[in-house]
Amino acid sequence: MKRFGLVIFSLFSILFIYNCEPGEKKVTSEQSIKIAFYNVENLFDTIDSPDTEDSQFLPESELNWDTEKVNQKIENLSRVLLSIDDDVPPAIIGLCEVENRAILDDLIKQSDLNNYNYKVIHKESPDFRGIDVAMIYRQGEYRPLKNEWIEIAFPFDEGYTTRDIL
Repeated sequence: MKRFGLVIFSLFSILFIYNCEPGEKKVTSEQSIKIAFYNVENLFDTIDSPDTEDSQFLPESELNWDTEKVNQKIENLSRVLLSIDDDVPPAIIGLCEVENRAILDDLIKQSDLNNYNYKVIHKESPDFRGIDVAMIYRQGEYRPLKNEWIEIAFPFDEGYTTRDIL
């Protein structure tokens, strides 16, 4: 739970700093953007990644994780993300528990998110389970100036790895 709070805090801290640069005009209500964060709960593809522990998300696994299930998950996630607000989708959506960049591209290209010009910020994390954090943003509504990844180190267990903070 502490890690989740740290991810949220980091995302909003970065956005706050971005909007408070010296010499920049303040954001008015007409210029405001919507920001959301969503745990996509294991958005995995069906391809075995030998460097990660993704075996439960393969077609021959107990979950029978196949293309049909992936496509249904993408459709459901798209519907949820676009329903956050009736007027206009969020300009920025932070995501956690994604497997890789390819599944994020699928989420955007194979759903109604594609109608809103979303772009991806993602990096493979050192997490042994193969899950990452990412951000999608609407190009034209938000322009990232810089992104940074903060590695989490556990002094009590140097061999344990987890997701980075974006």
